[in-house]
Amino acid sequence: MVGASTCSKKIDARAVGDLALHYDVYYLAMPVLSVDVASERDPQRYRTTVSLRTAGVLGFFAPWSSRATASGAIDGVLVRPIS
Repeated sequence: MVGASTCSKKIDARAVGDLALHYDVYYLAMPVLSVDVASERDPQRYRTTVSLRTAGVLGFFAPWSSRATASGAIDGVLVRPIS
């Protein structure tokens, strides 16, 4: 399985608030994995959650899911993880 992504658009990371992303991962023409990312940010703190789960036929025969969350404090240019 090989994936690639490019982004040529520049953004100001300080201007980003909440963000939600969804990705579907395919092997050949079959969906095998679904990924959701949710990120919340304000001037003092951040929280990001990533959820993964098998999809398609693989999800039917081998259901699996995982979730990870990271949060922390923002102090000027320093980012300190709390969890």
